[in-house]
This record gives sequence, structure tokens and C-alpha cells, in this order.
Amino acid sequence: MKPGIVQVGCAAGLLLLLSGCSTQPASTVSDTSGSSPLDQCWQKVDARSQLAGCLQQMLSNEGAKANQEEKQTKSQAHQLDITTAANINAEKHFESAKRSFHQFRERYCRWQEAMIAGGSGAGDNYRACYVETTHWWNQLLEKQLQDN
Repeated sequence: MKPGIVQVGCAAGLLLLLSGCSTQPASTVSDTSGSSPLDQCWQKVDARSQLAGCLQQMLSNEGAKANQEEKQTKSQAHQLDITTAANINAEKHFESAKRSFHQFRERYCRWQEAMIAGGSGAGDNYRACYVETTHWWNQLLEKQLQDN
């Protein structure tokens, strides 16, 4: 593992409660080898100058997947609101959860970036954190969509 790499995994107690996450290492993003986004990119690039581009591509892929799954989850929640006699506000609660996740992700990843103390790799750490947390969010959305 290269210096400055941070495994996101289950970052906070709140995430542990919400996700049922274990204390196992962070999940992988694009493969099953157990390596972090930074490790995966280091394996793909020839120079440090290419690392940010690799991480940005991973983030673009995870972000596109999140956008699609958020739309599907919102639609699912809307349908539930329409078909349920009770006033459960599933769509409203989903939108609130989504906003909270986005705020958490930004703040958590900024903290991870700050932990490098402005050193070389801080921006890469930030992007890798964003990839990991977005991947985690995608897993939660996938599970919700499969369960209903």
C-alpha cells in the first residue's frame, strides 16, 4: 500500500448502525481483490501524475451508478407513497437521507483529506474517499431496490 492511503470502510458509528457494516476492511470498488481505489489506480498508472485521472474516472463511474440508483429508489418510494394507505412519506424520507449522505460524504472526505495535512496525496485521498463512500451508498441503494 502506498503512503497516505486511507481505507474508508465503516467510517462512523452512525454508518455502522445504518448499514449493518462490520469491522472488516473497506469494500472494493471495481474489483474483488480487496484493494482500495488508490491501490487499484496505482496498479493501472505509470506515473503519479496519472493517479488523479484514474480516481476521477472511478468516481465518475460510481457517481453515474449512484444517480441511476437514486432515481430508481426515489421512484420506488414515490410508488410506495401512492399505494400505501398510511401517510409514510417514503419519498420525503429518502430525499432527506440522500441529502444527509451527500453532506456526510463531503465532510468526511474533507476530513480524510485534512488528515494528510496538505501533503502530497491529499487530493488523491479525498477522491479515493469519495469513490469508497459513493460505492458504499450504491450498495445500500442496491439492497433497498432488491428488497422491495
